[in-house]
Amino acid sequence: MTKYKLPPLDGQRVLYKGRRYFAIEATEQCPFQEFNKGIVLWDAEYECTFAVGELNEDGYYEGDLYDTYTRFFIARAKTIREYMKNALECRERFLKIVCGD
Repeated sequence: MTKYKLPPLDGQRVLYKGRRYFAIEATEQCPFQEFNKGIVLWDAEYECTFAVGELNEDGYYEGDLYDTYTRFFIARAKTIREYMKNALECRERFLKIVCGD
């Protein structure tokens, strides 16, 4: 079984650490790749960002899939774990629509 690893970090905070997926907080002081604010969801198998989001003033995480031709909004969530689950479900829907899987 492949051991997935976090990308190189430089002071960023890891908000969620799964076996394959990670949520990383990006700030102006500690940007992650091209992101300097919000939450970046990382797929360690493909070594890429697959979604971005933020914690709004109501205390909910919300955002959308990253690098898609159309915007796929991720269902808002109260916890980072729930947000990751919603993001993965949204990604599956996107792949079914685009790739027909």
